[in-house]
Amino acid sequence: MIFVRAFFGIAIIVFGFIIYPSYIENVIDPLVAIATALSPGMNILEQTYLQVLPLVIFLLILFFGIMYMLGKAGGSKEPQ
Repeated sequence: MIFVRAFFGIAIIVFGFIIYPSYIENVIDPLVAIATALSPGMNILEQTYLQVLPLVIFLLILFFGIMYMLGKAGGSKEPQ
């Protein structure tokens, strides 16, 4: 069971890294452009939050892959 969990955790990370560039280009960049167009007078903190979104998505991919490998995420019914 550990090997299956490790395989799927690595698969989550690899698949996440495969779709990461297109996700950033097709989802995050348009949302940032819309937010910037709606509020052009943002302060430096708000602009930083928008610039950090790709890093947050990258870290979420790693987080969910690692948590699945550790057994903390997933739908298993067996006790840990």
